[in-house]
Amino acid sequence: MRSPGEELLALCTQAHTDIVLVSPFIKVAAFERVLSAIPYGIKSIRCVTRWHPEEIASGASDVEIFDVIKARAGARLFIHPLLHAKYFRADDKCLIGSANLTQSALGWAMPANLELMYEVLADAQMLRDFEKRLFAVSFEASQQLMNEMAAAADLIRVTGSYPKQLREENLGYDDTSTLPEDVWLPLCTRPERLFQIYARQDIDWIIGWTVEAGQRDLRSLRIPAGLGDMVFYRFVAASIQQTPLVQRIQEAAVNVITPEVGRNLILSTVDEQYCVYSPEEHWNTILAWLLHFLPHVYRQPSGSNNLQKGSEIGELRK
Repeated sequence: MRSPGEELLALCTQAHTDIVLVSPFIKVAAFERVLSAIPYGIKSIRCVTRWHPEEIASGASDVEIFDVIKARAGARLFIHPLLHAKYFRADDKCLIGSANLTQSALGWAMPANLELMYEVLADAQMLRDFEKRLFAVSFEASQQLMNEMAAAADLIRVTGSYPKQLREENLGYDDTSTLPEDVWLPLCTRPERLFQIYARQDIDWIIGWTVEAGQRDLRSLRIPAGLGDMVFYRFVAASIQQTPLVQRIQEAAVNVITPEVGRNLILSTVDEQYCVYSPEEHWNTILAWLLHFLPHVYRQPSGSNNLQKGSEIGELRK
């Protein structure tokens, strides 16, 4: 019986045109070994993973895989915040199972994990639907995102503690006010109060709806318990950049995003059933979040409700 790693290497060596590697946890050593098995003539190598600061801080995943990806022609890295599937496809052949792209999971480090990896036909409708949805709700990693995640993980390491994730029943994942995993649309119009709500500091002095909306936003982002204010700020800043809506805003912000463009971005990204406010109010709320948590990325031109990248404003002032 071959190890999961041997099965995966055999799959990769047989590829001719297209490789897809999907794994929540990816370590550099295992990833480099898998990439080395892929023929250099392959035009498309797409990898999907998830990055959570506490998982990076604990050593479960390496953000440095982004550098490995950049060094390989035709390779791209995508992020899905709630990824759990392990799925590996080379052209029309596919492996699915339990193994992540780590040494222990693939049987390349002792003691090796007990894992399952088996081959299926990639043209099965269920797998085609899965892959289509995966890339529809994932977004491409960037140097900026890698830096934010690494900084948040470093801050967790410096504190000397690894925040424990709240249990799902306490986070209210079944609450109908919590958006589905591929949607992020904040309701708290006072993002500067979010840590106060998170830490439950003097919340009696905050308007009730602001507290309720903030708690709902925390559930939506799945913020781990026990973070200090600085780590919390970094975690939220990194996490919101993993959302499809902010990714679309980031792409559009090379030009000035007017309120009208912002409203259209919201309506074309988020199903109307999840809109609690008017599109105008939602845009103002998102604007407040981005300016508060990502002030080094975005700027608001004076006297307007427009948004653009900070560097763009700098260029206009030259």
